[in-house]
Amino acid sequence: FEYFNDVVYNKITLFDAIYKLGVLCEYDYHLIHVNLDNEELEKYDSLSRQIIQKTAMKKKDKYNISLDKAIQRLAEKRANIIKNCKAKLPKLAEIVQKIKEDRSLIFVSPEQREKVIELVKPLMRFHQYTYSEKTNIRSETLENFKKGFIKCIVAIKCLNEGLDVPSANVGVLMSSSGNPREFIQRRGRLLRTDPLKKYADIYDFFVTPSKEFIESSEDYKNQISKELLRIDEFSKSARNELALSKELKAIKISIGV
Repeated sequence: FEYFNDVVYNKITLFDAIYKLGVLCEYDYHLIHVNLDNEELEKYDSLSRQIIQKTAMKKKDKYNISLDKAIQRLAEKRANIIKNCKAKLPKLAEIVQKIKEDRSLIFVSPEQREKVIELVKPLMRFHQYTYSEKTNIRSETLENFKKGFIKCIVAIKCLNEGLDVPSANVGVLMSSSGNPREFIQRRGRLLRTDPLKKYADIYDFFVTPSKEFIESSEDYKNQISKELLRIDEFSKSARNELALSKELKAIKISIGV
C-alpha cells in the first residue's frame, strides 16, 4: 500500500455499476415461478435419494474417485430436470407475445431448443446460435441482430462467453444451471449499455418441487435456499425491487422456506 499510496482495488457492486457509474443499464427482473409435475417430481426425488446415499458412502471412503464421479453424474441429471421442466414452455409462450417487438436473447438447453424454436418462429424473425453453426454463420447472426434484421437469438451456452450484444434489451433464462459464473455471464450480455436501450427486461425461471417435497428433506431446502440467495441478490438492483420483494415473500411462504 505504501508503494501505491492508496487502496489498489475497491469492489464495485452491481448497484454501483448501474446507478453510480452508469456503466451498466437499468433492468426490470421478472421471476417466473413454476413447479415440477408428478413425473418430474418422482425422478427428482429418486435422484436426490441416490445423491444422499452416495454422499454418505463418500464420507466413509473419502478417496473413492468413482463415488465422486457417480455423485456428479446424478447431480447433473437432477439439474437437467430443473432446466427442462415442462411447465416452462407455456410460460415462455406468454412471454414471447410480450417481447416480439424487442431484441431478445433466449437461453435454452439442447433439449429445449426445437420446442422453443417452434414457439418463436411464427412470431419473431430469429436465428439460433449454437456450436453446430460455423463461425462465419454465428458472426453473421450477431451482425444481423445488431442491425435489427433479426429480433431474437435462441442460444445454447456458447453465447455466454465473451460476446458483445449491447442492443439486446430482453433476456429469457430458460435453462439456468445454477452456476453463478454462467448467470453472471448471461446477465452481462443483457446489461451492456446502448444508445437505443433505456433498460433491459430479464425473465428468469425459478423451478421448485411441491411444498410437501421441500418440507420432507433438508437437501431440498438447501437447494432452494441457494437459488433464492441468487434471486435475492439480483432483485436488489432491479428497478422493480419493491414489487419483487413482495412477490418473493409470497413465493417463500407458498413453498415453505
